[in-house]
Amino acid sequence: MILILSYEKDQHVRVVARRLEQLGEEYLWFNVGRFPVASEVHVGYERDGLARLILRADGREYDLSAVKAVWLRRLRAPQPLAAVRHEVSRAWSAGVCTFVLSRLWELLDCRWMPASPGVEDYANNKLLQLKVAARLGWRVPRTVVTNSPDDFLAFYEEAEGRMVTKLAAGATAKAQTHVGDKFPSYTHVVQRRDLPTFRSVRFAPITLQEYIRKRVELRITVVGSDVFAAEIDSQVSTRSRDDWRHHDLDPDMYRVHALPAEVEARCVRLVRELHLCYGALDVVLTPEGEYVFIEVNPNGQWLWIEDHTGLPIAAAIAQYLVHGGRESNGDSTRQHVRELATGREPILAG
Repeated sequence: MILILSYEKDQHVRVVARRLEQLGEEYLWFNVGRFPVASEVHVGYERDGLARLILRADGREYDLSAVKAVWLRRLRAPQPLAAVRHEVSRAWSAGVCTFVLSRLWELLDCRWMPASPGVEDYANNKLLQLKVAARLGWRVPRTVVTNSPDDFLAFYEEAEGRMVTKLAAGATAKAQTHVGDKFPSYTHVVQRRDLPTFRSVRFAPITLQEYIRKRVELRITVVGSDVFAAEIDSQVSTRSRDDWRHHDLDPDMYRVHALPAEVEARCVRLVRELHLCYGALDVVLTPEGEYVFIEVNPNGQWLWIEDHTGLPIAAAIAQYLVHGGRESNGDSTRQHVRELATGREPILAG
């Protein structure tokens, strides 16, 4: 059985679930946010060890020891029962539920995609990603993470005013966890008019990077040993020029990209070095034809890429969950991707 951890309206899961059904594979789609309101767990030990690992949901009882793969998609915080009304008690209940479930998942002796929660959190360290990527031969942007106003100004001068800022090292999710609000996380190109506010970095570290000129941006999705690269022609619009997420729904912006073999291999190695089996890489292809690594999202979205390009990412995820990559045919996938790229006239490096 495949265990899928995500909320009910996750369209990514819906697409992959259809693929699993076509493969004749049983799966359980479980929304952690419905625990303990609509589900129960039971972990039992006998004197000789673990004896029962049960999840009850939707009127059924599931033996979690039969799970052979877990797809960790999008976790929602557990919701206390309505009978727990006091705010402090509700917070305590949600905290205990989160803690117990996180420890329960670690008992599952099976494959994880992209990884178990602890490993995914480790891999999401943007500072670590840059270190690993550079060691594997990627060019990475000159980067400084600091809360020093003097360092901010020094880097701005070194970059000759061509500098962007980001929230530090993927801190968005952590910050939101503590304050409950959603902060913007877009890449911001620093303008001279921003300089009077530079002293505000003293309150919290910020990531500074040199501005990388772009021919196109790439979203490269790695599933096991399969690599799916899509071009994003972000330079076609001033709105998306610095961060394509400002204008990411225009289908004309997307095309399949045929990566050089050495770059494709480097993508797979990077994901594996971070102890993942899935990763969504953001890469810039410069006007000079150089691939520059920006970051990798261990659980990045991919459905819109498949919709716009036809890249068979859902099928690859389903195959990996079922077979652990053993049935994956890397050469066949590469040929399929190159056929799609040829049909869509991609912009190639060089």
